[in-house]
Amino acid sequence: MRLPFERSPLFLQWMIGTWIIMAPLVFAVAYATWSLDNQLKRQEKWVYRVISNSQLGVSLADYVKELERSARQFVVLQTSTSEELFKKKRAKLLKHIETLNQSQPAELNRAQLVWLETFAEGVIPLVSNGYSGENRLGRINAAFNEANELASQYNSAVYLWVNQKMEQTASAYKETKQHLITLLVSVVPISAVLGWVVFHLCTRPVRALSIAIKRIGNGTWTRPVKIRGPKDFELLGERLDWLRHQLQELDKQKLLFVQHITHELKTPLAAIIDASELLMDEVPGKTTDAQKNVLDIQHSHAHNLMTQIQQLLDFNGLAEDSLLQIEICDITHLFLDIVKEHTKASHFRNVTIEYHPTHLTIPTDRSRLAMIFKNLLSNALKHSPKGGTISVHTEIRENNFLLSVVDDGPGINLAHVEKLFLPFYQEENYLRHKASVKGGGIGLSIVQKCVTDLKGSIDATNVTHRGACFTITLPIRDKTGD
Repeated sequence: MRLPFERSPLFLQWMIGTWIIMAPLVFAVAYATWSLDNQLKRQEKWVYRVISNSQLGVSLADYVKELERSARQFVVLQTSTSEELFKKKRAKLLKHIETLNQSQPAELNRAQLVWLETFAEGVIPLVSNGYSGENRLGRINAAFNEANELASQYNSAVYLWVNQKMEQTASAYKETKQHLITLLVSVVPISAVLGWVVFHLCTRPVRALSIAIKRIGNGTWTRPVKIRGPKDFELLGERLDWLRHQLQELDKQKLLFVQHITHELKTPLAAIIDASELLMDEVPGKTTDAQKNVLDIQHSHAHNLMTQIQQLLDFNGLAEDSLLQIEICDITHLFLDIVKEHTKASHFRNVTIEYHPTHLTIPTDRSRLAMIFKNLLSNALKHSPKGGTISVHTEIRENNFLLSVVDDGPGINLAHVEKLFLPFYQEENYLRHKASVKGGGIGLSIVQKCVTDLKGSIDATNVTHRGACFTITLPIRDKTGD
């Protein structure tokens, strides 16, 4: 199912993707701002209540002391002015207690305020002349001492409540901070995942184009190019698919042309080789030593040309035929026959081929395995100096067949190993080597194609005090090819 997002222009995709990635972060910032704002408002409210109640608590003690002072004055002076002042102080205390009752936090104990309110309401008989009993000043001292003590207790309770509120505020701030950190830690991975998803969706057509271009560049033209995404990318994919069709047609024409030319060259060349062999065998008559040298050179170069033509035929045949013919193959007899085919070439170059066969039989494609060994051996002969040695080793290891061919040539440039298997590529070390022999440059390409068809691997390295070493590893199959 295709999303509308995939069809949008690439710029719009990046814009939408950026907003999607930023959305969790924007939400986290907005939530953090809201949380901090609420926290500040709560703290402001608490601070106001703390200051207000602290001031009221302190004022309560002051009002009690002022009432005590006015009561003493009234008892001593017994004037209307002192009485009026006493009543005003009493009214202020009662009003202050009423204010405290209205604003007092629910957490505080109301017992002190209730007693003080009762005390203020009944203090007039205590100081009036009509009061009967013992010394009024003594009773006033006792009553006001208790009132001051209760006012002091109330202040202590307010102070304790203030400390509790401060601790609650600190705890709430710490909790909010921890909550915001947890939110941030959660949002960052979410944004990262969303970023990866957006990046994957936006770059998918680019990756598909890159893969298609690489596939076309590697010569794989059978798979159609279909790009899904913005319209401009889909149009580019259609152009690439048209290019693929053109290259596929050109490749077919090239294969037909090479096949026709090689067959046309092979017939007269076979006649030239047969004629040179007859002359070398002195069938028409005896030849001089100088003539024999000329015939050897002619015969060698004719065989070299025939080998190159056969390589071209093999190369074309591999391109056209991808089906494997799995059968039980006697490795020993096959390789010995190939070594014998190269005996004349090795004698002509004074190169020794070391092959110590052990009886090995494996299920494989006989023709492809033969092409692998022929081309590796031919490559080693071309680049081995006179008097050199070619070492061939075969073994079965961990359900794999291993073949290694080592020569005494100049070795290979390990930085260009990948290019070594490209068609018609000539390694620079070989081109500079005095004993090198010109070839078509497709032998190793045939080897790689055969190895790939057999689902194996090829490794090219240099051997100390010797030359190049090519190691082939082929998995041993059953007769069904699995």
